[in-house]
Amino acid sequence: MGSSNYLAWACSVELWCKGQGVQDHLTQKAIVVDEKEKVSDKAQWVKVDAQLCSLPWRSIDPKLMPLFRCFQTCYSVWEKARALYTNDISRFYDVISWMTNLKKHESDMSTYLGQVQAVLEEFEQLMPVTTNVKEQQEQRQMLFLVLTVIGLPIDLDSVRD
Repeated sequence: MGSSNYLAWACSVELWCKGQGVQDHLTQKAIVVDEKEKVSDKAQWVKVDAQLCSLPWRSIDPKLMPLFRCFQTCYSVWEKARALYTNDISRFYDVISWMTNLKKHESDMSTYLGQVQAVLEEFEQLMPVTTNVKEQQEQRQMLFLVLTVIGLPIDLDSVRD
């Protein structure tokens, strides 16, 4: 459904692929065949990849299919979704807003801690730890921008939008 459930979707697809022993289809463009392997091994890998590609396709909201229809491998669909939805500023806004408004309220402690864990996972997905200083600076700037916008009063909703 786009950025609203990307993390859950990605976890589900990744877990299914791991369970089937085919997670390499998400991380490799194609199998590398050395001289000892048969060319038929590569053909089999490509055949399985085409069959597996239907899994993410079937799980994508039909409204989003035009964005993915041209991608014919698991790797390309996976990377396109990651690129689209891990840098989504509105998703980032939602996560930061969720994080800053998280309260226990009437729920029990285990439910509250589960919500804290869920928002932490979303945050880590959007802002992974990196050794790249430039990436860290960009992440910090985006975080500061979102916190600034969240702090605006209701009468400035047009600015926030």
